[in-house]
Amino acid sequence: MICGTLLITFWVRAQVAIRGKSSTYDEPMHSLGAWVHWHHGDWRINYEDPPLWQYWAALPNGVNAIKADFDSSKWKLMASQWEQQWLWSVETLYRTQGNDGEAFVQRSRAMMIVLGVAVGALLAWWGYSLGGAVCATAAAALFALDPNFLGHAPLVKNDVSMALCVTGLCCAVWRMGRRVTPLNLAGASLACAAAMATKFSGVLLAPLFATALLLTRAAMPSPWLIWNWTAVRAWQRFAGAMGFLIVIGLISYAGVWVVYGLHFSAMPDDTLRLNTPYILEQAKSGQTHAQLGNYDESDLTDPEKARVLNERFARLVEEWKPDGVLRTLGWMLERKLFPEAWLNGLMFVQARSYLRGSFLDGQHSVVGFKRYFPLAMAYKTPLATIAALLAAVGCSVWLFLRDARSAKRASASVNWFAPAWIGCCVGLPVIVYMWVSINSNLNIGFRHVLPIYPLLFLAAAGGLALVWRRWRRIGIASAALLGIGLAVESVAIAPDYITFFNAAVGGQRGGLDRLGDSNLDWGQDLPALAEFMQSPANRDAPLYLCYFGMVDPAFYGLRYLNMPGGYELNRQVMSPTSGSIVAISATRLQGIYLPESLRAQYEAFRNTEPAAVLGGTIYVYDLRRPQVPASR
Repeated sequence: MICGTLLITFWVRAQVAIRGKSSTYDEPMHSLGAWVHWHHGDWRINYEDPPLWQYWAALPNGVNAIKADFDSSKWKLMASQWEQQWLWSVETLYRTQGNDGEAFVQRSRAMMIVLGVAVGALLAWWGYSLGGAVCATAAAALFALDPNFLGHAPLVKNDVSMALCVTGLCCAVWRMGRRVTPLNLAGASLACAAAMATKFSGVLLAPLFATALLLTRAAMPSPWLIWNWTAVRAWQRFAGAMGFLIVIGLISYAGVWVVYGLHFSAMPDDTLRLNTPYILEQAKSGQTHAQLGNYDESDLTDPEKARVLNERFARLVEEWKPDGVLRTLGWMLERKLFPEAWLNGLMFVQARSYLRGSFLDGQHSVVGFKRYFPLAMAYKTPLATIAALLAAVGCSVWLFLRDARSAKRASASVNWFAPAWIGCCVGLPVIVYMWVSINSNLNIGFRHVLPIYPLLFLAAAGGLALVWRRWRRIGIASAALLGIGLAVESVAIAPDYITFFNAAVGGQRGGLDRLGDSNLDWGQDLPALAEFMQSPANRDAPLYLCYFGMVDPAFYGLRYLNMPGGYELNRQVMSPTSGSIVAISATRLQGIYLPESLRAQYEAFRNTEPAAVLGGTIYVYDLRRPQVPASR
């Protein structure tokens, strides 16, 4: 009953919050791409994301939900020019008469919230299986009150969908480790297939999780019940594990083909092909620039430094060859072993992962930071959740050591299989996921580690259940204190959940110095800016806008002058004048994805106290009044 109430509350809060938010950067293209995939069976658009989750997002948008020009030159060029998908999406959703692009996206968002609720429901069910009602309630509460899931679950993105796949896979494998049945083997296989057809990180991680966990189970000395037969010897357990992995692999392989309609070509016309050479050029550029590392624009103005950089770059380009991953994917593509769109998408994601602008603690990098995800988790996780997790780990270790000493004194043996296997299924995927994330150059969002958070919630809930059983009063007091703390953190940031940073780093405003892009500002607050400019005091003032996002600001009735580095699809660029209002997206204010010269220009605004901060993401400066230095 309590778990159900928590999940209903999550659904309502997410629905209410997202109604006042414009589409984030990727959502217009994702939503329209989902509609094209579902109704037209064409994967030339948004092939960098597998489409399983997009089919779900497209369900409320019928074939006539939007008018799209498939005779447009942008559509026809899209197969060979990846960038055209952004132009075509904006033109279709926001610049075609009769189309309401934001209503179209909102319908898909409603479907995504359902997947978020499914994550919470699965987490509560697994928690009940592990530790009863207390564990289930604690796990559901940690999820349902988490600002990050409240912010990202409604978005037409695949991060929370991937969390559902990872949680489902680990739960199914945990059940297999206790006893293998056709049902839980099918569950693990389908979860692995879903992960590979939901996000390309799942292509590596889902099979890796399944392999690591099943081989770990085989290595455990405890007998393994497989249907009605018990595998006692080690070779029997390992043979069983390998057989299960083969089944999971075959079903996953078939699942990828089914998701693409058993069709190799990315387009209905089998004579057309995606531009794979373009992807390889992206990989060449990304890898060679990544090998140069970080350098300032000042290095290019110094003749000697510029000469050295250019010579080294030319040498790297000349020596470049596709790495093993790209060669393998190319080999598969030649032999049509997987659908064309899936293979090209995987190649594209690999190519784009070598080099990407990143921002952390005021520093910029194009090759990422090893400390990015650990610090992002420290900044973006509610303090109550951090306290619960630390307490759970500490309590579990202490109880384990105490029981071990007691058993040793009594010369008794203790069956550690159950807690050890739970620890493996919850902890091992977290360790593997974090290791892969830390070694990635793609550092653009805390959202990329959201898939492991349900497992962290489960660990914290399990620790609380242990305390509850052994020390009831302490458990009740701890649960009440942490629950109230988490609720306060969650309610205080509503409805701006994406912008959540915990109090230890200064909250929402402190986030401006810590992280950017999807961690803070993803283009979601155009409605707030439109409302601000409609007030009598502002409606007649010229608006200069530097907006980070893909929604056309004009869609919200904003009459604006585009600032340098502002809206990418508005080519008219002007610098602000006195007597005007300046609105700058936080991501641009931080200088992310901007050249050094523009970063310096916006640094001056960043050091000025804003007249208003809209939704935590759009900083407004009123040049009709004297400017005051920032107090931070």
